[in-house]
Amino acid sequence: MRRQCAFIPVTTLLFVGILLTPASGADPAVGKWVVQKSGVEDYLRDIAFLNDEVGVAVGDHATVVRTTDGGATWQPVYEPKQGQRRDDLYRILFSGPKEGWVISGISNTILHTNDAGATWHPVKLPSPGGRFDLAGKHNCAQAAAGSRYFYLCWGLTGSHLFQTDDAGGTWKVLTSDIKVQGAGLSIPDGTHGVFAARVGTPSTGYLGQTSDGGATWQVQKANDGKLNSGNYALVQMIDKDNGWYIPHYGTIHVTTDGGKTWTPQELGHYSTNTLAALHFLDTQRGHVLCEANPGEVRRTSDGGKTWHSLGKLSNTGHLSGMSFPSMQHGWVVGDKGYIEHYSAQ
Repeated sequence: MRRQCAFIPVTTLLFVGILLTPASGADPAVGKWVVQKSGVEDYLRDIAFLNDEVGVAVGDHATVVRTTDGGATWQPVYEPKQGQRRDDLYRILFSGPKEGWVISGISNTILHTNDAGATWHPVKLPSPGGRFDLAGKHNCAQAAAGSRYFYLCWGLTGSHLFQTDDAGGTWKVLTSDIKVQGAGLSIPDGTHGVFAARVGTPSTGYLGQTSDGGATWQVQKANDGKLNSGNYALVQMIDKDNGWYIPHYGTIHVTTDGGKTWTPQELGHYSTNTLAALHFLDTQRGHVLCEANPGEVRRTSDGGKTWHSLGKLSNTGHLSGMSFPSMQHGWVVGDKGYIEHYSAQ
């Protein structure tokens, strides 16, 4: 199964019928997309840029590549030591100008950087009360606010949410009482946050909110219907009140009250397309990656009231990750080492 882990970093209740076709909402002033040479052939599953020049992409077989020139060149920046795992890396996030985190899809590997991604170091996995080892038994999601890092996992021993404030030197269990699968997590200020999750077969959506740093959660079932379905959900909160969530299939939903209520927005894509990634800059400007054949990025500049396409991507295979550090530049990654760069004209 693809995409076993989500974000929270990454990222919803009511539906309003059939979505618009991709042709609607097209932007006549769209920029251009150019494929960049990543230097690797591995499936790149996620990407994060600190600014328009510095970014890191991660993928299969412990692949971590970094650029400091806007993607003109990419260099490997992580090589596991002898005896260390070469897991498939699924998610990357930066929680500040220097600090960042990477996780594998299965709970085997957590990497940490404190130098803007120039170097990465493995972090010891947490363990619920020291009772058992999580390795290989769970899927996972992550969130962070500054040095406060949250690790959510679910699998053979249930669901557990952990926190560390010292880059994995010590961990504490926040809760083992929430039930999640295919979840995304976002806690932007370290105190207020949201998870979005898919549970069961067929999957049902659940949404949780916390105001005490993840110790307790108010959980509600998503009244989302068959269109809002799939194996995962992604969520991103901009602040304690405003955020968005996407399912595997369906449409995007917005909250303005910290996750208490969610409202669907018409994204303007075919409803059968996979929603692969979500990235908002602020409460008005955001992007959603739609995996199709070919895929596209859809953009809003008004908080999701309207969306338009930034044009078709060249990759006809799998797409997984996206990062827009500004409205002028963005990147998308996918299989076979694919990286494509958007620049506004």
